[in-house]
Amino acid sequence: MARLLSDECISLARLIASGVSCSELSRDDGRNVENVLKDIAIELLLLDASHEEKSYVIADIRKTHRNAYRAWSPREEERLMALLIEGRSIGEISEDLARQPGGIISRINKIRKECNKK
Repeated sequence: MARLLSDECISLARLIASGVSCSELSRDDGRNVENVLKDIAIELLLLDASHEEKSYVIADIRKTHRNAYRAWSPREEERLMALLIEGRSIGEISEDLARQPGGIISRINKIRKECNKK
């Protein structure tokens, strides 16, 4: 499973949690510790913001697009392709599959990339 924080963030957090003061930290790559800590603080803020937003936004989005952010089944992909072949618009496909237009476009792009690999 992928980590939510970078390895650098985790290793420095462990050092600080074990009692090493910020003034005792040094970087082998020559970067200023204050800048490294600033980068970590930004990483944590971004992580917190993305987690908080998704925890309630997905529920709100699913009120109008019940399948938003759910995994695509092979059957749904077949339906998507059939609708494209019929000439349906992204909006119509979005309604039919109960997914957001952006999700439809992303899946089309993914399928296209997979076809180009063959």
